[in-house]
Amino acid sequence: MASSNPVYMEMEKGDLPTRLKLLDDEVPFDSPLLVVYATRLYEKFGESALRSLIKFFPSILPSDIIQLCHHHPAEFLAYLDSLVKSRPEDQRSSFLESLLQPESLRLDWLLLAVSLDAPPSTSTMDDEGYPRPHSHLLSWGYSQLILHLIKLPADFITKE
Repeated sequence: MASSNPVYMEMEKGDLPTRLKLLDDEVPFDSPLLVVYATRLYEKFGESALRSLIKFFPSILPSDIIQLCHHHPAEFLAYLDSLVKSRPEDQRSSFLESLLQPESLRLDWLLLAVSLDAPPSTSTMDDEGYPRPHSHLLSWGYSQLILHLIKLPADFITKE
């Protein structure tokens, strides 16, 4: 269906900004084909396409993006971090909370954020598995996202 569409044919040509402009100009935000085009962009341009898809939120949701890059969770995390940072600072926590449906996503995303782009374990723990002095001062790649996820309200069991 999409392959016979003239927009789809045009989407096969040009660089990422050209294709994004075409998508923005020609495809309604409520079109089911939007995710199809997003998939093609991701296949061609990878993570840079994902970050560009932020402008299509809420037509393209984080749940769509995680499906696109399920083999590359680091790329999803980069998208999520950029999506949250696209909001004003005072709205980021409430925006992130609105994305966490179901709430079990909080733990999934937090685990992803602390496991990817983390300081090497040799810098944070000694040979016996105890924290190294001052290891709490090391920077984490997604520290702002981690802080937002931790600070969100949750039930006691989730916080444990």
